[in-house]
Amino acid sequence: MLLPLVEQAVINGVISHKAPFMKKNKLGLCLVALSGFFLLAALGFGISTTHMWLLTVTTPLEATAITAAGLLTTGLLIMLAGFFLLKKKPVSTQNNDPLEWLESFKDMLSDDIHESISENPKTAVTLAAIAGFIAANYTR
Repeated sequence: MLLPLVEQAVINGVISHKAPFMKKNKLGLCLVALSGFFLLAALGFGISTTHMWLLTVTTPLEATAITAAGLLTTGLLIMLAGFFLLKKKPVSTQNNDPLEWLESFKDMLSDDIHESISENPKTAVTLAAIAGFIAANYTR
């Protein structure tokens, strides 16, 4: 019951650019998005691992069918929840152009990065050096 309210508040805040977490630091928002990507990757590996385990317990055809049925069930439940959430209260969009929204988000993010670098130049140089070292080692 609380989840739809939180979700609506986040969506409205992101669309209107008035979310409290967006006022503080856009870089933090990018880190949250990056962590979401890693969580999705972990979910993919978990599904793959479950499928491999099922291969040791059942035949390959049964393991594939069980994995597909689990994914289908999960997808249908998420779709059903989303359908009911959207049916309850439509999301109001103030800015219909996604390219314009992305451009403004990029501008806000670059301002935050510039501010972080100017406040902590030694840390920025150290992180850049570490990133360059890692990139050089893995591209050989």
